[in-house]
Amino acid sequence: MGNTGRLLRTWAMLMSLSLAFAIVADATRPTRLSHVALLLVGVVAVLKARLVLADYLGLRATPTALAGFSTAVVAIIALVVLSFEFPVSLFARQ
Repeated sequence: MGNTGRLLRTWAMLMSLSLAFAIVADATRPTRLSHVALLLVGVVAVLKARLVLADYLGLRATPTALAGFSTAVVAIIALVVLSFEFPVSLFARQ
């Protein structure tokens, strides 16, 4: 039950983080998120990605690979959060 137990705990944590994500995003009122809420959404996304990387992809056994992928995920999520924070129109006339 060792590996199965870990996967079940990870699944429960992913579901908890999904619930937290839904509460923070507040889908019932789709308005622009506050700065703090946007940051919390990014943090929850990073935590969920790290759980999937560590337990479902088996990278917990290789800490260097886990660190590398986690760094990439953090960089991508940071870019996404910053793009919502500072939107730039790609089609704006100069």
